[in-house]
Amino acid sequence: MAFYWKNTKKALYSLLMTFWRRKIVVAKWQFNAASLFFLGLGTALGFYLTLSGVIPKILAADTTDTWDFSVSGDYTPSDANALEVASSTARLKVQNYASDANTSALWHLDESSGNATDSSSNGNTGTVTNASYSAGSLNNALGFNGSTSIFTAADSASLSLTGDFTVEAWTKFNSTFSTTSNRNRQGVLDKGPYRLYYDNESGKAVFEMAPSSANQWAQVAGPDMLNTNGVSINTEINRSWDANSKNFVWNQVVVGSDIYVALGSATTGTTVTGDAEVWKCTACATSPVWSKIGGDGLNSSWADGLYEDTSSIVTDGTNIYTGIGNSSGEAEVWRYNGST
Repeated sequence: MAFYWKNTKKALYSLLMTFWRRKIVVAKWQFNAASLFFLGLGTALGFYLTLSGVIPKILAADTTDTWDFSVSGDYTPSDANALEVASSTARLKVQNYASDANTSALWHLDESSGNATDSSSNGNTGTVTNASYSAGSLNNALGFNGSTSIFTAADSASLSLTGDFTVEAWTKFNSTFSTTSNRNRQGVLDKGPYRLYYDNESGKAVFEMAPSSANQWAQVAGPDMLNTNGVSINTEINRSWDANSKNFVWNQVVVGSDIYVALGSATTGTTVTGDAEVWKCTACATSPVWSKIGGDGLNSSWADGLYEDTSSIVTDGTNIYTGIGNSSGEAEVWRYNGST
């Protein structure tokens, strides 16, 4: 029994020693792996923190440096057609637009005489009347005299634009354009369904499009000069004005659903009686009915025969203001508040 117990104790001791040695080896291996992991993580973070401050400075250096182009021998433009230096500053050179498959018409107006070539593939040649070519901001341009100069292109499918499209024009006035600089609108282009013009009332450029449902014209006011009703050219359409001395519709303004029109003869002297009048149209889009609200003493307005025309008309949303007169000492502005 003693021998057996001694051998048993010796075997148990040997087993326990082997177990602890293995535990220590496993622990040492886990410790070494954790050390390598944290060492690698610390190294990566160190590189990141260092480079995060350096890389942006390297990559953004060209955006913060100051470049001096005052000495022409210090640099060479990589593309002289696209880059230029002016006043010691480098910039992209202004160039003519290039046509692509989406271009309906493109007139550079770089000609020296004759008609204008359409640089698109649609062949919308522009006809020049009473206008002359001269130096412009980029190559040449057309100069207009403000009265008889026009630039026209024949109607075509490529110019009948629908959906989303862009209209652009480079223009320059001989003097500053403002709300008081011009008597009438200054048109840039007018296709009918769309137009671009300078508004003499707001002093701003305006682009307008007709409703998509509006695809034909119908006369809604004035004498039936074309005899479209088959009655008489002196028949007033929709109870509007007759042909007597009404040579011009000078301006129109919209208030709510009503339209106000300023008209007259613009003729001075004794041969034509002054006929400055203001008319109002209600339900013009559906069933237009016109009524005269200014002139001939109506609604406490100016008397008949005193003024040739009402040259302008504006609104503040409540009142209507019209400028009248076309002769020396006649310049007046009248206000209409809906009743007087």
